[in-house]
Amino acid sequence: VIRTITGWSGTTTSDGAFGLYVLKQGGFQLLDMQSGTSIRTFIPTAFEGDVISISLITNNDEHAVYYHAAKRTIQVFRLSNGALVGIYKSAVAILDIKSSYDGHSLLLGTADGRLVVLVLADPSDEGSRERIEALSTRNRRSRKEKAALGFNAMTRVVHLVAKAKRQK
Repeated sequence: VIRTITGWSGTTTSDGAFGLYVLKQGGFQLLDMQSGTSIRTFIPTAFEGDVISISLITNNDEHAVYYHAAKRTIQVFRLSNGALVGIYKSAVAILDIKSSYDGHSLLLGTADGRLVVLVLADPSDEGSRERIEALSTRNRRSRKEKAALGFNAMTRVVHLVAKAKRQK
């Protein structure tokens, strides 16, 4: 049986039970793929003109992600209850968004060639705090190690410059 679901973005959960519905004029909803009906509205329909957007469901099927190209914002929603988990505003256009293998991070490809990694910090996820605390930018010990490495590298550079000046 072939079924047409108008507005379906082509994204589904790993089991195919739910999909995302994105309107070009604005609006973002979760669909039941069996019936084709909307289960939850993440962003209400609002006419904003034709908007280029990217939508996806993370690989762990816990979050829905919506990128609005005109506003350059990414909004992350929890699938279980539709709550907004976070908003990210990009300084440049985002060309592609992918979920990490475990579904706890987003990988963004930007127009200026950068790769940005966003770690999803969901307050309802117990492991979220531990993942964030384990990041090298949040870990005091790794900051000290980085400072020591930076200092050692700088002393080598100063030593090489002094040696080059002596040879002249």
